[in-house]
Amino acid sequence: MTTCLPASTRLRALLWLSLGLAACDLSKEVYYVPVGGVASAQQMAGAGGEAGQGGAGGEAGQGGEAQAGGAGQGGASQAGGGQGGEAGSESLERVLRLGTLGGHVTASGKLLPLGQAARTVEVWIRADPGLGTERFVVSWGELTPGGGWMLGLENGLPVITQIGASIKGPAPLDDGAWHHLAVAFTPPNKYSLYTDTKLAVTGSMPTDTQPGSLAVGRSIEPETKWFAGDVDEVRIWTVTRTAEELAASAKMSLSGSEPGLILYWDMTGPSPRAENRAVAASGAAGGDLRNNAIFVAGSPF
Repeated sequence: MTTCLPASTRLRALLWLSLGLAACDLSKEVYYVPVGGVASAQQMAGAGGEAGQGGAGGEAGQGGEAQAGGAGQGGASQAGGGQGGEAGSESLERVLRLGTLGGHVTASGKLLPLGQAARTVEVWIRADPGLGTERFVVSWGELTPGGGWMLGLENGLPVITQIGASIKGPAPLDDGAWHHLAVAFTPPNKYSLYTDTKLAVTGSMPTDTQPGSLAVGRSIEPETKWFAGDVDEVRIWTVTRTAEELAASAKMSLSGSEPGLILYWDMTGPSPRAENRAVAASGAAGGDLRNNAIFVAGSPF
């Protein structure tokens, strides 16, 4: 005996399947979702859980819960390590969780500022207390004097390092709370380090950044100075941003098309292992999650 689905059910299923195939690259463990674009609730390999996506194409669901391991029908969601959120027509706010030693994201450094080119790097961090020594959040370049560029914490203090020299902020940021960390570089050698959009310290050091892959959550290879905690809103600019500009946009999402913005990861996607990026210039590669780096529900603002 053949059982036929009602026409409305068949239509929803067909629409959901077509959207899922269009949005996902099933050959990758993580996949690209344009900021503001349509994302399906397709379960990807290795995902820790999915947000509830009721109806077709992410419409608000009709009650119930979405459990880890599959798409739900709206209501609450259970993502990754038990952190939930509300399901609906928009993706859940997520952050990158680096809770396992060695967890990080790596990507091509093709478009990143090199040599003595102007730049600004911004990131929201929530560092696990008691990190100790050097723990870097954003890095690229080569492990040579002046050729490697790294931003992170040293004994809890914010630090910008250009391999062989460094500039540190005066107040620790490893208190388990969210902090906005930024550094602006003015050629040929001037640095301004900001914490929570306030100028913390200025200084100078030799700078000649060499080509190298981008890493979020660790130092330049082959070093292994891992960051531990949560990371969100990674922004890399090819301009020197002012204190006023940093303060105006720190607590808001960007469109990805702002002048000078070369790379933007807001970490928010339809699943705990979804890659999400927006760049102002073509050709920048998306990131790959490594060593149990995961996306979990949350937001610094």
